Amino acid sequence: MRAVIEVNPADSVIRVRFLEKFSMEDYRNFYRNLINREDFKSGNHMIWDIRALDISMMSAELIKEIGSISVLYAKQRGRGKTAFVVGSDFQFGTARMFDSSHIGLIPAIFRPFKTMEEAEKWVKDDNDMGYGD
Repeated sequence: MRAVIEVNPADSVIRVRFLEKFSMEDYRNFYRNLINREDFKSGNHMIWDIRALDISMMSAELIKEIGSISVLYAKQRGRGKTAFVVGSDFQFGTARMFDSSHIGLIPAIFRPFKTMEEAEKWVKDDNDMGYGD
């Protein structure tokens, strides 16, 4: 699984950019390694750039399975914001489906965005925690 992880010490936002499709086993290992990084802190805001992925064949069951990994590490993940940067309306809808299928199971809040700039602005805005407050 090819992905790039960047952590800017100035803002503690974790940026993940996927470069190719991955298997569920790859994703499980990747997420576990990400959560256990020394520079990962519970509640970090994250930006997941999924624009390079072809998710057109992703089923609702697969989305739930990906979410189950997030649920497994929910306590370690904490209440940070997670932005998905998407490249198509289909990816946008899939990210919204992921969010709605995991409400209440994961303390983090998820939101899809069509540009990196929008995602960056949202995760850095302390006045918009996106929890309905």
